[in-house]
Amino acid sequence: MDGLSKLIVDYYISTVIYCEYAKVYY
Repeated sequence: MDGLSKLIVDYYISTVIYCEYAKVYY
C-alpha cells in the first residue's frame, strides 16, 4: 500500500509539473 501511495503521489507531482511547463510554453 505504501508503494502504491508513493506511485500516486509521484504521478500527481509530475502532472502538476507538466501543467506548469504547459503554462510557460503556451
